[in-house]
Parts: sequence; C-alpha cells; structure tokens
Amino acid sequence: MSEQRKERLPHLLIKDSVTTESYSRPTQAMGGAGLKTPSRDRQAHSQQLIEQVQHIQSQEAGIIEQQKAFGLDVGNGLYLAFESEPDFELKFASL
Repeated sequence: MSEQRKERLPHLLIKDSVTTESYSRPTQAMGGAGLKTPSRDRQAHSQQLIEQVQHIQSQEAGIIEQQKAFGLDVGNGLYLAFESEPDFELKFASL
C-alpha cells in the first residue's frame, strides 16, 4: 500500500517521521499537581450516597409540597445540592 502512495504522491517526501520513546508514569497524582482528595472507602461512600438518595425519594411528595409552598416551580423532580470537601472543586460534568 505504501508503494501505491509513493506512485500517487511523488512530490511528498516524508523522512524520519517515527521515533520511539520509553514510557514513564508521571510522578504527580492523576488530576494535577497538588490535588489531594481524602482517602475513603469507595464502597461505603457509594452505599451512603445511595441511602441518601433513597431517603430523599421516600420523602419526595412532602418535599415537593414544601417547595411549592415557597413558590418554587419544581416541575418534574427535585432540586438537590451537592457539597464537596473544603478546598476541593466538584466536577459537575461527572455528576
């Protein structure tokens, strides 16, 4: 196939286009320098989040009525607030 290209494009000369380099893992944590997240048990944390959502779902009708009483147009669903650890920004695209 490369022979076909040479015949069709004789005016293009590509020399020394490939180099190899050894891979080495970056020394800083993934996500950037200085990013220190608290260590936590991911499974326990996810279970806690699931339980919180289930608790909200069980109280959904009452919460919607409270929001309507304050004049909030809730439409279809609830408004949830997310908080992060201090000095740690949330990645909204991941929520």
